[in-house]
Amino acid sequence: RISDHYQNMMRDLNSALQETSNRDPLTGLLNRRALMEMIKQEVLRVSRGGSTFVVAMLDVDHFKSVNDRYGHETGDRALVELAGAADFYFTDEIKYDEQAARKFLTADVAPHLKALVESIVSVQDFSKKGLEEFLINFTQTRNIKFKIIAQPLRVALTGKTVSPGIDEVMVTLGKDRVIKKINTAITCIESRA
Repeated sequence: RISDHYQNMMRDLNSALQETSNRDPLTGLLNRRALMEMIKQEVLRVSRGGSTFVVAMLDVDHFKSVNDRYGHETGDRALVELAGAADFYFTDEIKYDEQAARKFLTADVAPHLKALVESIVSVQDFSKKGLEEFLINFTQTRNIKFKIIAQPLRVALTGKTVSPGIDEVMVTLGKDRVIKKINTAITCIESRA
């Protein structure tokens, strides 16, 4: 029916409008309105007995000087690049750099990543220090050098070969998201085999 078609079209338009109103048009990141709503939802979840959550803010020092010196177009490009470099923190959907995925997400590393997921579940201290100890113990137990899993783990978590320290990324993402991202990488490896 025609009315069903228009209702579906209006539902799609409203959904697109909602998404647009929650995103910064330049970077595509969530805007303040959406972040405040997300924080409110997380506070409710935690108050019902959920786990903790972390709010991280990024302040680009002296950014005005970039705009003043190089112009707003260059400043805009810098903001877009910065948002893209850190996008893995803000979304569960991972976009792998194709070259990095081909080089580091390979069939021979999949068993290590699977074992890593199985071991991470039992990690009690998901702090930087706790994860450093965990990763040392994990590699010693498996009798492998850290470099065997370092870049594959980085690519699994960030989609890239360059990022902050792996333990820092893991702490910021949290245990559940780390497990999810590693499992996504394992699925990616298996789908290419």
